[in-house]
Amino acid sequence: MADAALRFGANELTSLGSIIPDLLASCLGPADGGKPGGRTGDLGRRLRRHIEDNLHHRDLTTARLARELGVSRSQLFRQFEMTGGVETYIRRRRLRRSLFALCDPRHADRRIGDIAFDMGFADEAHFSRLFRQAFGLSPRAARDQARNREGATLGGILLPFTLGTSFSEWITELRSI
Repeated sequence: MADAALRFGANELTSLGSIIPDLLASCLGPADGGKPGGRTGDLGRRLRRHIEDNLHHRDLTTARLARELGVSRSQLFRQFEMTGGVETYIRRRRLRRSLFALCDPRHADRRIGDIAFDMGFADEAHFSRLFRQAFGLSPRAARDQARNREGATLGGILLPFTLGTSFSEWITELRSI
C-alpha cells in the first residue's frame, strides 16, 4: 500500500489519511485491551474530528479543546503525546490542509496569504516559514509544482513517509495526514 500511495492524487491521499487509521484500529481491536468502559480510542477520534472541524479558528487552543470536549488538560495531552503534542498536531493539520488548498486548481487564483488566514494562521511570513520547514519548499513553489505537473501525482510532497519506514511509523504518519 505504501508503494501505491506514492502514485495517488490529492483527493485519494485525503481519503486514505482519514480512513486507513480507523480501519486498522477496527481490525486490531480496542486500544484499551477490551476492558469494559475503555473509551480511549473514542476520545482520540472525537478530539481529532473536533480539531478537523475547527482548524480555521485561530483560537483553537488546548484550553478551548478541553472545555468544549469536557476533558482535562492531562487527558488531552496524553492523547497527543505520540504525535508531538496538541499544538504540534494542530499545526501539522493546518499545514497539510494548506498544502492541499495550494495544490487544488479551484484555489489557483487565491492569494497564499488568504489561504493561510483561512487555515488559522495569523501571519503570512510565519506561515511560509512553517510551510517550508514542514515540506521543504515554499508555499509558492508547492503551488507552482502542482500547476506544472497537472494530472501528475504529488506523492513526493504529500506523503511524509519513505519506503524504509517501519509499519508503526507509517501508521503514525498516516494518522497525521
